[in-house]
Amino acid sequence: MRKKWLGKMKAIKKIILLYTMVFCLNIMQCFANVADVKFEEACLENGLKIVVVPLETNGSIYLVVHYQVGSKNDPRSVVGVSHFLEHMMFKGTRNISEKKLHEIISKYNKYNNAYTGYDFTCFVHLGRKQYLDLNLQIEADRMQNLLLNENDIEKEKKVIMEERKWRMESDPVSKHMEEAAYKAMFLYSNYSYPIVGYADQIESCDRKALLEHYEKFYVPNNATIFIVGDITKDEAVEKVSQYFGAIKKGKNITRCEAKDPENTGLKHYIEHESDQITMYNLDLKYKIPRDSFDTLKKYFTFHITANILADGMSSLLYQDIVDKQKLAYTIGSQLDIRAQESGYFSIGTVLLPNKSEKVVEKEIMKIVKKYDQCVNEDMLNKEKIKMKNNLCFLQDNSKDMFFELLSLSEIGFPMSDIKGLKNIEEIINSINLEDLKNCALKNFAEENIVIKIFNHPKARTK
Repeated sequence: MRKKWLGKMKAIKKIILLYTMVFCLNIMQCFANVADVKFEEACLENGLKIVVVPLETNGSIYLVVHYQVGSKNDPRSVVGVSHFLEHMMFKGTRNISEKKLHEIISKYNKYNNAYTGYDFTCFVHLGRKQYLDLNLQIEADRMQNLLLNENDIEKEKKVIMEERKWRMESDPVSKHMEEAAYKAMFLYSNYSYPIVGYADQIESCDRKALLEHYEKFYVPNNATIFIVGDITKDEAVEKVSQYFGAIKKGKNITRCEAKDPENTGLKHYIEHESDQITMYNLDLKYKIPRDSFDTLKKYFTFHITANILADGMSSLLYQDIVDKQKLAYTIGSQLDIRAQESGYFSIGTVLLPNKSEKVVEKEIMKIVKKYDQCVNEDMLNKEKIKMKNNLCFLQDNSKDMFFELLSLSEIGFPMSDIKGLKNIEEIINSINLEDLKNCALKNFAEENIVIKIFNHPKARTK
């Protein structure tokens, strides 16, 4: 009797599991119906680009002024000036004091931020549609009337020095290894520069350096305005024209064009030991050439390739290194792409005590080398569904849409390539198994430059 009862229970569990799988599959497929949300473009006579994404929201609008200037554009004598100038944009203009600027931005925006990258500097607002004019007025004023007061510069210098200490100096991994890794990967180009700058050059940065940088790069023909939310293209263009249309076009910008050599096959090891480091880590950084992601299809192909290899508990490396061989607590990956040149793909692990990093490195390389034999259609299809689900969520969330659009723009893709969500979906659908295999064979080959960073406590296996 008990055996019959157990048998029935097992049968019921199988049926429940089957129905659950079918239900989940249906839900996933349901999410994969991507709406035709288009990214609409315009350009003013002074060269200012405008990108509008009309979305039905509760009346909120994301606005960003995106300048094509970042640490890559810093002069070698003033590394960190782009980041310094971002800070100074909050110190007031000829028309509005620092205090008043802060009050307005805080009062009329639910969210406000600014950040500097390697290729860009952004100023972000999230507010109600009725305050869009006010935010545009503020940004137009900051584009042409920045004050750059000497006393403010000296005060902000201390703030930035503290930021560098927090980001770099207080963390032994960042202080002793990250900057060294970037210098090894980017031998000649300015991509080796830390965004926050070097301490001595932050100290010596003066009004002249900031003003030269401001007048060169903070011009309409070096900027794009993104507007995402409850607004039409015509409305957005009219409002932007009202506040930015009269600003004069800047001079043609010459940029640093120093290029790094092609990958040479050099393996560069960086090791550091410190009592401050609580985890035992191994990082493998592959330098990835620009032609591996110079189209949207290559970009999404690389993402799928990388996700299958080292993203999450279902990835090839996690299942082998963590679950099967029990060599590490966890393993994951990061893809960091530069807009004008190359980027890197990093595989990072937190090793278990008394496990040799040499052994783990060898085991990781085994999986990487046979990636083309391990990957299959099922893995590809699962990643495609994930990506298309993400696109579906974007069409209902102005914040996620905004940051996805911005991230694609920041790494160098023009809106004419991106077009809209439906176009992205079609690109994802076009990726096949051979694309993944070719991507892995090209970018994970041993002749690529590989930067390996080790950081560990004194308990490391010798």
